[in-house]
Amino acid sequence: MLKVFQDESALAQAAAKVLVLEFKKAATRSGKFSVVLSGGSTPEATYKLLSTKLFCEQIDLTKVHVFWGDERCVPTGDSRSNYRMANDALLSRVPHSPIKHSSHVPRPKCSGGRGGV
Repeated sequence: MLKVFQDESALAQAAAKVLVLEFKKAATRSGKFSVVLSGGSTPEATYKLLSTKLFCEQIDLTKVHVFWGDERCVPTGDSRSNYRMANDALLSRVPHSPIKHSSHVPRPKCSGGRGGV
């Protein structure tokens, strides 16, 4: 099924609602929720919404385990780092940050320090 949204804000709202719904289902079923965060500019608005009181109060962040779907071949503090974006937009902004349950995989050695993994 393909859904088309009016704008990026509507997409971010819908994605945040889906993540909360899936968290509730997983937490009921297994007591934990694993999520793979992607980088880039598209999910940033969703991550920022999830850090707001409206959304983060609906999720027990101590049960969230974070994995990384991709990472650029740059240091984690670099402005181009997907890890940094997710941390700045979400993980560092919420109480009981799931970063403690993060599976941040060190980036592989990259030639030239550019490009994706």
